[in-house]
Amino acid sequence: MAILPALAMTVAAGCGRDAPESREPPAPQEAAPAATAHAVTRKDLEGLTYRSEFSGPGSITLLDGVYQEPPAPESATVTLVLLTEHVAFGDLDGDGVEDAAAVLETDPGGSGVFFELVAVLATDAGPKHIASASLGDRTDVEALSLEDGVIGVDLITHGPEDPLCCPTARERRSYRLVGGSLLPVTAEGEPALRQGHG
Repeated sequence: MAILPALAMTVAAGCGRDAPESREPPAPQEAAPAATAHAVTRKDLEGLTYRSEFSGPGSITLLDGVYQEPPAPESATVTLVLLTEHVAFGDLDGDGVEDAAAVLETDPGGSGVFFELVAVLATDAGPKHIASASLGDRTDVEALSLEDGVIGVDLITHGPEDPLCCPTARERRSYRLVGGSLLPVTAEGEPALRQGHG
């Protein structure tokens, strides 16, 4: 009869050895860092996609600063878009990251050559074309600046008596990015009501 208590103790001890060990909960993994915007560079601008009214698809993507759209089957003309030497960098939206303004030159294959001011913002997803403003047909852009959020354009445009081929009137234009539009800036430094096309 003394064997039974001893056998019971052995079984109980064996059950204790088979009990599962306690485990610590897994350490929480750190979340991946969020993407951050980087300053826009000229290299970015040379390969960026821009909205364009001169292109059939409504947008163009530059390759090394140039875009060439093949002619339509019934047309012999080629649309050519160039990123000009006129590029300026600065903060357009007040987020502390450097954005850009630039001038695009578009030759749609006719007699006109059109110049356009573009605003490009640094975003978490990369540089993005935000807004545009027309600088006219066959104007001569001389300089571009970006300071304190204001884009300045020095150009020679057409006076009242100038033919389209030969502008002679020097002009200084200023723009500020407001929402998704480039607005001309008044002499007081405030955006005017008239909007550039964006």
